Amino acid sequence: MRYNTCFSITVLDNNLNPVNDTISNIIMLKIVTISGYELEQFQYHEPIKWYDHENDLCEISSGSKDLIIKVEGFEDETGDIWIKYFHNGKLQVCNAITTFAPYDPYELRKPDEL
Repeated sequence: MRYNTCFSITVLDNNLNPVNDTISNIIMLKIVTISGYELEQFQYHEPIKWYDHENDLCEISSGSKDLIIKVEGFEDETGDIWIKYFHNGKLQVCNAITTFAPYDPYELRKPDEL
């Protein structure tokens, strides 16, 4: 099953610093064109069903060897959170890791004390 995903996109240089607005806008225009979604949907992180984002962003990044496209995603129905980096036609997927504090009897509280 596929889900709606909220995308946050940042264009970075090879040192992982954000690029200037002109370069970022050029890449975002390519993303809007290839995805079929409006720029505002990305700017306001609206949930969309962009199932081909990996192939599309690999294609866009293949022509920009000095740039890295960082995409943060949140799948609204599953709660999955991830970051993907696209560079020179390839991608790295970094899934969120959830951790919980260990049991500590000194942290026990009554419900009205929480």
